[in-house]
Amino acid sequence: MFNRVLVAFRTHNETINELNRIGYSVYKTTSVDSLYEEVKGHADMQIHFINSKAFCAPEVYDYYNKLDLIGIKLIKGSQPLKETYPDDVLYNVCNIGKYVISRPLCTAIEIFSEYRSLKKEFLNARQGYAKCSICVVNENFAITADDGMYNLLKRNNINVLKINDGYVSLYNMK
Repeated sequence: MFNRVLVAFRTHNETINELNRIGYSVYKTTSVDSLYEEVKGHADMQIHFINSKAFCAPEVYDYYNKLDLIGIKLIKGSQPLKETYPDDVLYNVCNIGKYVISRPLCTAIEIFSEYRSLKKEFLNARQGYAKCSICVVNENFAITADDGMYNLLKRNNINVLKINDGYVSLYNMK
């Protein structure tokens, strides 16, 4: 198993140094100019990992291909990212246990098809920022501050810790 992590390009060097210190190889995202400033470097907006495959937006394919992610087959998505919803969340999908949480109509076709072939059950989230809103701990446990995601997870018998708003900071946002 590889100890690798993909972090936003704005991640502080102290964080990267600490991840290196505890044994992780750290890769930074690139900037996607078509996304709005606050999220243009968020990994969950650009790329989605399923087992040993990574599906990425076409505009970042060349960047991730150069990173040479050993053991990962990089697949170029056919749908580019755009600044406005729902075209900004095409790769923002949460995989937990037997479930895939997303807005299926707002999910990149390649990701949707891959999960269908794996016989995963889709849970339709009201908002498309599924991966942004959920921290997956393991196949049956997650953490979220989002009420809608909390209720969706609970209804589907996934153990979930609901945290208070305000403990996740996003660049240039309240």
